[in-house]
Amino acid sequence: MGQAWKVGVINQVEANSVIYREGEELNSIALILKGNAICSNAGISVVLGPGEFIALNDLYIGTYMCTTVSTTACAFYVFEAKGLEDLPSIVGFKKEYRGYLFKSLNRWLVRMYESYNLVVAASNDSMKKAKEIMGTYREIVQSYGGETERVQLLEGLDEFQKPLPVKEEWANMLKELQQIPVEVMAKYYSYLPKTTMYEMQEKIKLCTIFMNGIKAVVSHAGKVATSIISDRNDCVFKVICRTMASLAPSHANYKEVLSLLDQVVELVDQFENVLEKQCGQTTLFQRSQMEALYGSALVGEAIETSTNDGEESEEEIVGVLHNSLEQILFYGEIEEEVRENYTALMQQFIGLHNKNTTDESVRELRHSLSKLFFGIYKQVFKKAYKTGEYGKAVELFLHFGFQDERLLSKEQLVSLYRLKIKNTMTHYCNCYTMYDWLVEIYEGRKEPSKNDMDMDYYDHIREVAGKGNLTPQEEQAYMKDYEAKVDFELDNMFIHNMKHTNGKVSTYVPFVHKDNMPLNIEKFYVTPTKVDEALRDIIAVDFAAFYREVIYSNPECGVPREIVQIECVPDVLLFPTCGSNGVMWQELANKRRNTAARFCLPILCETNLADQMIRLVGRFRWELC
Repeated sequence: MGQAWKVGVINQVEANSVIYREGEELNSIALILKGNAICSNAGISVVLGPGEFIALNDLYIGTYMCTTVSTTACAFYVFEAKGLEDLPSIVGFKKEYRGYLFKSLNRWLVRMYESYNLVVAASNDSMKKAKEIMGTYREIVQSYGGETERVQLLEGLDEFQKPLPVKEEWANMLKELQQIPVEVMAKYYSYLPKTTMYEMQEKIKLCTIFMNGIKAVVSHAGKVATSIISDRNDCVFKVICRTMASLAPSHANYKEVLSLLDQVVELVDQFENVLEKQCGQTTLFQRSQMEALYGSALVGEAIETSTNDGEESEEEIVGVLHNSLEQILFYGEIEEEVRENYTALMQQFIGLHNKNTTDESVRELRHSLSKLFFGIYKQVFKKAYKTGEYGKAVELFLHFGFQDERLLSKEQLVSLYRLKIKNTMTHYCNCYTMYDWLVEIYEGRKEPSKNDMDMDYYDHIREVAGKGNLTPQEEQAYMKDYEAKVDFELDNMFIHNMKHTNGKVSTYVPFVHKDNMPLNIEKFYVTPTKVDEALRDIIAVDFAAFYREVIYSNPECGVPREIVQIECVPDVLLFPTCGSNGVMWQELANKRRNTAARFCLPILCETNLADQMIRLVGRFRWELC
């Protein structure tokens, strides 16, 4: 546990002292009065100085997102704080502190925005260059009849394409605001108590979104780095080193391969420089080992291969997923009573000889587990979103409905573990795992789906308000509340379609077990690429399937009113279940005809995907007409 600081007074520490530790529960924030500190995690590293707040942007999630260490002797004033509810007392402590509060938040947001974009660019550019190098490598080796090697991790990577929910102009505006003297900013906000609270809360929430975005892109950058140079045998650097070592200096292609090797070294240097500067860490290979391998390749020494191929053994996988249910429940911070109840019910279910029987007692057991499952899923998702960090058991739970290793055979468990989760968008349609779809809603890029009464989120809020259950102020707040929108999606569309996509109405449970899923999981795994191919096959026959008539008007250009055709390709949502049924949930995202439909599919689909897509498109056509 981190040190407990004295609240309401000035605290002092020597250099290299930990002030706050990442992952620990938030209990205070601090204003630096003297000295400097460095605030860092796996995604970002920021130096803080006098007049800047530590952990202010952690108030939204209630845990420290970074570890803060003093780099010099430091003095800081400590405020008691556990969450956003403590913000009013901090803001109201001294009016002149408001300038420091906004100055700190604005600097964090600008720093994270710039860091995010730099790492995205570096990661995507490095991946592209590495693929180009491997393409040239294959051409060279094939030209002299040699045997080429593959870098499978690199081949499976796509560009990182998840922009932050702000525009560049917004970031530039914050930069300009940074030029305003603190005392002027403090005086300005002293006249706007309501605006101050609202703006500060929104910026603190935005900090969490930015931090999760940074962690996501750094994870992508780590995979790119690993594919270029790492302990894996199948990384770009080692592949080309082995080829280099196999050629004599007199070989016609020797200089070409040497040039490729130098390009890899240059790429490593550039990529490593960005990661070190923006994230405060190096994630690439140790320099001494790289130089040793380079030297061996030049003199023709054989490059030894390690036994670590980057893939866990079956025993390691079983070890990682041991006590999965307990891992998931404790990660989601599920209340003790619910946790104990759910664990006891799951124990009964695991002990059933026939899990698909229609006996009344077993039916009641399945029903009880289902009721608790969705509350657990909601809490686990929110924790995963807010922290951006979770283990493999939680990952499989969120994406596939995995719950307990005892529910699957060893073969199924290993196959499920080794599935590569791809959350990238395809070229034709957008395809989301349920986790990624909920993130889209949380970050405001997508609106919640309609409920089973064909009401969207806004209609639902207006109906609740119309019954007198919300004040006008509460109604307006709910209209902009992203967390409430996620709750609406989970409580309506998600619960409803988990059962429909599963398709086993009489024996349904929302989690996977060996009696309701196939043995050869890989064959039934629905990926964005498979969805894309199925839709493209349909469009090849019915090219106008997703075209709509909309009215276009642009008087400034002399177009008063014209009917035009636009293509609105559906969003495809992959539900964390094994099932046999696709669902065309809604033909429009809202009341406008230029919005995308929403199709639902089980992520493990036991029926023919092409047939399912034909049926969904046919239903879509019917509903739209």
